Amino acid sequence: METNKYNLTYFMAVNGCTRESVASCETGSFRLRPTGRRLFYDLGCSRYRDSGEISISGGYGSSLPLFQRLYARNCIEFDAMWGWEAQKFDRDEWMRPVPAHVRAKLTFHNEPVTDENVFRTLRSTARPDDFVVMKVDIDSPALEKRLVSTLASTPELVDLVDELYFEYHLHVPDHRKATSEHTTPDTIVEALQLMQRLRAAGVRSHFWV
Repeated sequence: METNKYNLTYFMAVNGCTRESVASCETGSFRLRPTGRRLFYDLGCSRYRDSGEISISGGYGSSLPLFQRLYARNCIEFDAMWGWEAQKFDRDEWMRPVPAHVRAKLTFHNEPVTDENVFRTLRSTARPDDFVVMKVDIDSPALEKRLVSTLASTPELVDLVDELYFEYHLHVPDHRKATSEHTTPDTIVEALQLMQRLRAAGVRSHFWV
């Protein structure tokens, strides 16, 4: 396969096919709790277009079906999903390509992400015994960092989120061109420090593109 920044062949999500999953957190004792649900929160979901591809990231297409396939490959089926997209769509048109079995468990918010609406939804729908995956990719660097920093510093939220994917806008030319804000990106050191805080708190955290 051609090498590019969207290559997901290295991807290692939580594996639900075995009794225990290897964790990236300090304790190394992460487990999928049998009593909990499997939940996915997609911040920046774009359209729903299922290409059937699982080797390249959402930069090439829709992230909702991509994450469904990636986790299904590891024996994890999401019981419920929430998606946010700021670009306005006709709701019926957006939902048309969504399979019926997915539509039944998908809540689509066709509105911009804010600190309030995301964390309010998370607190009202997730429980500590659920397995929660969150993807943050809304091309708004200041808001994205504020959301993830709030998560890292709030024990209540850390207890809810198990795995995080974050498109961190670093000091890289390609990333600056893709953003909607003219802000100075963080350095690689600052990015690693924030990800380390999340991992030390027990959130499996991954950079996303």
